[in-house]
Amino acid sequence: MINFHTILESAKHCSCGKSHITQTNEILVEQGLVNQFPALVSKYPFRSFAVVCDDNTEKVAGGQIAALLGCSKVTLPSEGLHATEKAVALAEKAMASLPRPDCLIAAGSGTIHDITRYLAHKMDTAFISVPTAASVDGFVSTVAAMTWHGVKKTLPARAPVAVYADLDVIAAAPFRLTAAGFGDMVGKYTALADWRIAHLITGEFLCEEIFALEEEAVRKTVACVDSLKLREPEGIRALTEGLLLSGITMQMMGNSRPASGSEHHVSHFIEMLYEDETPKFLHGEKVGAATVALSELYHGYAAAPAPLGARSIPTREELESVYGKLTEGIE
Repeated sequence: MINFHTILESAKHCSCGKSHITQTNEILVEQGLVNQFPALVSKYPFRSFAVVCDDNTEKVAGGQIAALLGCSKVTLPSEGLHATEKAVALAEKAMASLPRPDCLIAAGSGTIHDITRYLAHKMDTAFISVPTAASVDGFVSTVAAMTWHGVKKTLPARAPVAVYADLDVIAAAPFRLTAAGFGDMVGKYTALADWRIAHLITGEFLCEEIFALEEEAVRKTVACVDSLKLREPEGIRALTEGLLLSGITMQMMGNSRPASGSEHHVSHFIEMLYEDETPKFLHGEKVGAATVALSELYHGYAAAPAPLGARSIPTREELESVYGKLTEGIE
């Protein structure tokens, strides 16, 4: 079991000499947290809330939280819902008819969280995270990964003041979402390799304590893979805590370096290529598959008898042959 309170406090006095500022004050990973919501949020000065969910997560958490708090609720259609400018506009339209809240509550997985954190930033309000599946590591992110007019972008957003991860809700999520979360965690192998390589080659700053935290998170998650496949509490907790810790390491660094590398670039390029179609694969599935392919490539590099030579930068013509109208955004 990870002691998030200790990690959040120790980040302020790191051995690397830097004070790693985190915006998330509290992370709880326990059973039955949804039922305790009024007591959990009573410690904060918020007087009005609005729950953001979709028509699936409304049934498992969003509706119950709204009822317990007696607050407003925005329910987005889950069919074809993605973190885009269209989804944000839909949420804003629904929010316009409600009393202005001073705290949003995201009850859902990655897409709902990206939409909510972007809205919280735009509205200059706080938000609380309620993950309904262990599907991604972005629950505590300080930015929103969105596809904006066809181009994958990292947009300014608000990190949650608190995360309440109810293990009963997460364990009951569709297993495909859980498997996607495992794929996102496995991606830390190449992400950490990229960070270490960048440090060695370019002198990019690397905090050994943050690096070790991320490495430990992925190690514990992978060690519980058999338990996870059986949906046992030990495996569900390990994955949930690993994903949340991964998000905290990004907060501590002030960027996504500890948890996102070449495998995420591949995933983002796929999302941009198929933006006009109904995506068939989840973020973590794409990251996991990319990690396998890139790991093979990296091992090939390691076995090379000599340096690989000068880097190759694609020409505009080469980019256009793949990305078409997205070329300018890619550049």
